[in-house]
Amino acid sequence: MNLFCKNLILVVVLLSAVLSFDTVHAQSDADSVKMTMTLNKFGNLKFSVRGTETITIDWGDGTVDERRLTPGVVTYSHHYIKRDHYTVVIYGQNITHLNCNGGKITNLNVSNNTGLKCLRCAGNKLTDLDVSRNTALTNLICDNNRLTVLDVSANTALTNLVCDNNQLTVLDVSANTALTDLHCSENQLTGLDVSRNSLLINLICKGNQLRSLDATNTNSLMLLNCRKNKLTAEAMNVLFEMLNVTQKEGKILYIRNNPGTDTCNQSITTDKHWKIDTSFM
Repeated sequence: MNLFCKNLILVVVLLSAVLSFDTVHAQSDADSVKMTMTLNKFGNLKFSVRGTETITIDWGDGTVDERRLTPGVVTYSHHYIKRDHYTVVIYGQNITHLNCNGGKITNLNVSNNTGLKCLRCAGNKLTDLDVSRNTALTNLICDNNRLTVLDVSANTALTNLVCDNNQLTVLDVSANTALTDLHCSENQLTGLDVSRNSLLINLICKGNQLRSLDATNTNSLMLLNCRKNKLTAEAMNVLFEMLNVTQKEGKILYIRNNPGTDTCNQSITTDKHWKIDTSFM
């Protein structure tokens, strides 16, 4: 076989390999979930996932890893040698849990991951978080970020929502009728309506600017912490009238540091078997 034929065969083989790779990669992209995290740091980035099949992680610095997921939560980490903006993309089907707490992340895109059930992204620098397509979410932990808006109207399966220490002025949980735990402290909320959340057990909304709190129909409520708000005595008396009268042991109400704390009618709550705690909790 002459040199020309040998070179032609080699070119054909290489071209076939490239086309095959591109086809597989394109199909993988089409079928995969992508989660993009943009950060400005050096050192280690760590996150945890749970799911099935395999995932491919593009760390944004030229490093690409492919890992097979095992049962349970799996933690991955990567070391960056210089301070820069990196976009990390995770390709993988059937990812149900993602924990990227404390990664100094400025952007997180989970819009393609419709099967995500638990998202933990607390302690980052997020100013926006779109979970409108994550309709399977049951747990959303996004506290200690810089969020000014949080739309959870599409997340009707949510049972646990933690969004403390953000910059929220409005929080609508009327569609989240499965909620049992709501933590929305240290925001800028002026009103909060949980009248549609009849399964709510724990409500912690301290450190806002609440002037009204509608707790009608919260017959499962056991803990209400609304201290350090703007509730007047009249507003607190209205709230007390709404509270359930179930004779369950351990119902606790925290009301310290409201304008009406000392002049409200606390006997309304004690008659309903609530214990008022004026501590600094």
